[in-house]
Amino acid sequence: MENKNQINLEKFLFVIKRRIVWIIIIALAAGLAAGIVTKLLVKPEYVSYATFYVQSSEQQTNSITQQQIQAAKSLVDTYIVFLRGNDFLEDVAKTAGVDYSYSQIRARMTASAVNSTEVFKVSISDNDPKTAYMIATVLSNKAPSLIEGISGGKVSVIDKPQMPTAPNSTGTKRNAVLGAALGAVVAFGAFFVKEILDVTIYTEEDITESFKYPVIGTIPSITPLQEPEKRKTPAKKKDGDTAGEEA
Repeated sequence: MENKNQINLEKFLFVIKRRIVWIIIIALAAGLAAGIVTKLLVKPEYVSYATFYVQSSEQQTNSITQQQIQAAKSLVDTYIVFLRGNDFLEDVAKTAGVDYSYSQIRARMTASAVNSTEVFKVSISDNDPKTAYMIATVLSNKAPSLIEGISGGKVSVIDKPQMPTAPNSTGTKRNAVLGAALGAVVAFGAFFVKEILDVTIYTEEDITESFKYPVIGTIPSITPLQEPEKRKTPAKKKDGDTAGEEA
């Protein structure tokens, strides 16, 4: 078992050593392709958000107990459901003057409690920063009256929406890194499988591993001797040169 693991490790290191250049090239190409595709296909989105503070009906007195705070925390999820209602979102779209249905606004909406407190945050994302800001603003203005009218509770706006000045990250760098890592893994896997399926005998170890027979001797490679260069014969003298010498 130990010998088998050693052979696999040797194969592993052999593939890395032999194919490292190609693995790096394929990884860089995959990372570049992933970055370009993300840049071209993923549109940047702008986010505008508002934060709200929840108070239960009992909490609207001068004295506030821990039990009332816990009750307000438990109401956060309920109030978020109210804000995601069809009629409410249709009214928000109409007031904001955007040509979106309630389902389209809901798809652009993210709402959750902040650190498990009685504060929750509602975010609106859109490819147009002005549209995101308008929807978030209308929603934050209408949310208190909606919740108070349904449950008798109270919601106060802590942070009003702001006009987004920069888009959220499209994840181009992250996808490029992931693409490069995936490309390297796939390239190495392909080379490793090819190496394992290759039954060509290259070394003595390949013979002992495949046939379990000891190697008695090897035939050395013989390099043919180079033929000696032919001696250059002096050029024949012309008749004129001979006559000149005799003279």
